Amino acid sequence: MAIHQVKWVRMSILIILCATVLLTACVSEAENDDRDGDVALYADDVDLQAEKIRVWWDWLEFPYEELMGEYLKTAFGRERFEVNQFIGGIPLDNTGMTEGLYHKLRNEPTPDLIVFDSMYLSFFIESNYLEPMDIENFLVLDPNVLDELRTIAPDRQLYALPYGENVSGLFYNKTIFDTMKVPYPTDGMTWDEVIELASQVKSPGAWVSLYANDIGIVASQLSMELYNKETELVDFDTEAWAEWERFMDQYLSHRQGEVWSGSMSEFSGGKIAMIAGSMFHELQHGFQDKAAQLRLFEVDWDVVRFPVFDAEQPVAPGRNMLLLGVPRMAENKEDTYKLIRYLLSETVQFENMRRGLLSLREDADTRLEEFGSALWTGKSTTFIDRSIPVGLYDSALDKLTIDRFVGVGHYENDPTNWWVVWDQDRIRNRLMEYRGERATMILELQEKVREYERFQAR
Repeated sequence: MAIHQVKWVRMSILIILCATVLLTACVSEAENDDRDGDVALYADDVDLQAEKIRVWWDWLEFPYEELMGEYLKTAFGRERFEVNQFIGGIPLDNTGMTEGLYHKLRNEPTPDLIVFDSMYLSFFIESNYLEPMDIENFLVLDPNVLDELRTIAPDRQLYALPYGENVSGLFYNKTIFDTMKVPYPTDGMTWDEVIELASQVKSPGAWVSLYANDIGIVASQLSMELYNKETELVDFDTEAWAEWERFMDQYLSHRQGEVWSGSMSEFSGGKIAMIAGSMFHELQHGFQDKAAQLRLFEVDWDVVRFPVFDAEQPVAPGRNMLLLGVPRMAENKEDTYKLIRYLLSETVQFENMRRGLLSLREDADTRLEEFGSALWTGKSTTFIDRSIPVGLYDSALDKLTIDRFVGVGHYENDPTNWWVVWDQDRIRNRLMEYRGERATMILELQEKVREYERFQAR
């Protein structure tokens, strides 16, 4: 293994171990947090036959207990479910860890229900892993979103259903802006305008003026595709890449002199003026995880729409959904479809709306004022603008977003004197390595499904 690969793997392990500790703390925080009343989520009309239903959940981005586990426990009892949480986004087979998605697909029994980041949908379709859905049972869902999901499949069938959407925004600390006598951010600002605004509140040593919590969602606004499927090469000779380099040069130049760090944890501790991020975000955790900490530190904050590149033709970040899928090899499909109908019910969906996961039911717009109400009160919901076209995540990467290619180091142990590795050769090599791992996994799954279907046909 090359030296840079070893370093990357070691860094990944360290980050994940840290994330595990933080996630445990966040779950405890969510369980102990006071909510606006008890949630009565019974499902008396759902009669499950199987003794155990296997559920796989992508845990790095979305907290299982808060967004699904509590409901299943209340409605059916925790003992009815065997929950296996996997780590999406980093191919982990070569680290010896067992939490990676590829490891679980190779070595563990097939789940009845798999709940996953929408960036994995094309991977699961290509591998023939998921069976098509019977849409007649799920007509409460937004038809435009369902059509988006259909376009990912060559046969335009629906292979997964949306459990909810991860919303992004520009969160800002009102106290810092008041201290600097600078006007607050507003809806509809461009990235150029936001960086200019950040320069007015910049105060190295006191706080970070602007942090992009997930540059992958910024890249999605440009619908940047690094891998050319026709030539099977990584292509940097595109308008999207040129605009991306311009943006990154501007952003990194502005950040010089500030501590190279940033997360929702630091924002919730009052140490960041503006943070562009999502409600839920892997590794560094999202805004939802830090709601109690914001109250603890008495941070006066609000949120506006995520910045865009072009005010005349605004494009929001790509739609980051949590999807429900049924593997072809699942044992308890009838029960699983009953379970999915329950999870897409008004009761569950609108409770998740209160917790910051945007429902994609047809009637969700009538309840937008409840978004996040379990986490905060009196905050703006104008940042949820579903009329703005959305960009596309790079389909070559699945959940391995472009921010994984950036390496940050420090000179002379000075946190304000840092450098960033942003190298095309590094990106090309890492992406092609990932494409190879992905292709191997797809072939393995296709053969596994064929074996299952041959056995069923006997």
